[in-house]
Amino acid sequence: MRDLLIAVRDALRASPVLNYVRGCDVYVTPYEGFIPHGAKFPALGVKDGDVVRKELAGGYLDETLRVTVCVYSQEHDPEEAVIGNTRRQGIVDIARDVNRVLDENLLGLDGMISAFCAREAASELFGDDRELLQRKLLTFEFIRERKRP
Repeated sequence: MRDLLIAVRDALRASPVLNYVRGCDVYVTPYEGFIPHGAKFPALGVKDGDVVRKELAGGYLDETLRVTVCVYSQEHDPEEAVIGNTRRQGIVDIARDVNRVLDENLLGLDGMISAFCAREAASELFGDDRELLQRKLLTFEFIRERKRP
């Protein structure tokens, strides 16, 4: 999982598709609601998820590794936070671009055979009375086959 989290973070940071997100605002997160101090928006948190294993013949394992990308957007106009405007991407645009970067991207990891977004949650208002954000969670499933340790 460690290598996968780093690879997802680095792919999102390096992609020209997401050139409107600062590299330092793409981070591995300890929980889905964590935003580092000093982050600017949009921001992307990469969260580890469940690992499901199936035993295969010949001493191999099939692993499904889930990673959630937490997309955060800030906009003073509630409608623009969701659908964007001519100056900025809304949360649905950012989610689309994250999908463009990670869908079918095996990230150069050994044994990886599949990568896709299995679930995209509805966007939601997130924050407190000092700062309101829009958040959308995208759960990716990376499937890997490997020799049993």
